[in-house]
Amino acid sequence: MNIALYNLLDKLDQWDLLSLYVHHFHFPKPVSNIKLAPLFESKRLAKDKKHKKIIATASELLTLCSIVAHYMREVCLPANACKGEVLAFLSLLETIDLLQATWHGTVASLQLLQAAESSLGQCVALGSKLVKKHHWLLHFHQMLSKHQCIPNTFCMERKNKIPGRIATLIQHLSNFDWSLYSEVVTLEVERLPDLEVFAIEPGLLHARPLAERLVPLAAEV
Repeated sequence: MNIALYNLLDKLDQWDLLSLYVHHFHFPKPVSNIKLAPLFESKRLAKDKKHKKIIATASELLTLCSIVAHYMREVCLPANACKGEVLAFLSLLETIDLLQATWHGTVASLQLLQAAESSLGQCVALGSKLVKKHHWLLHFHQMLSKHQCIPNTFCMERKNKIPGRIATLIQHLSNFDWSLYSEVVTLEVERLPDLEVFAIEPGLLHARPLAERLVPLAAEV
């Protein structure tokens, strides 16, 4: 997402205008602490242009993308401005929306695959750089088909974290793929006895008994 968003904004070259545009939006209280203005500061933009991607947190990106999508639909598409880049960006947003909607049971696995292929296809057609994390988009439909939901580790960073950590330690490069695969599978199998490993409902991570001093407060709630 950060690469696609950068490619779009760089092509439009309307950084100053978008910086003013985001100020017109008021966020709901749960996300009111997310500040988008710093993303358009000169130092941040210089760093973005150096790395060819928007450097921001996932929360910042998701919030910004909603605003940018509104701008694309209401301003850029009617003006036929950078139509290819705009449609590629909106296609990627559609894929993300489908991923989030899988929890409601309203998305078919084929629908998710078609959206991912369309999104990546448009990026390739534009000559956009693809990274290894883009490949995950082509496998989410398999998880949805098998489990009827996307496991709560669908976030790309989390998907890449454990393999990346293990890969860094592997020195036997002549058999790298098998070494990485066997280590990851062993680690995941070790977690299977945990009854909450596949839990999808809201809950506490590593729950433990409430501190005694908080029991009266919890009783009031």
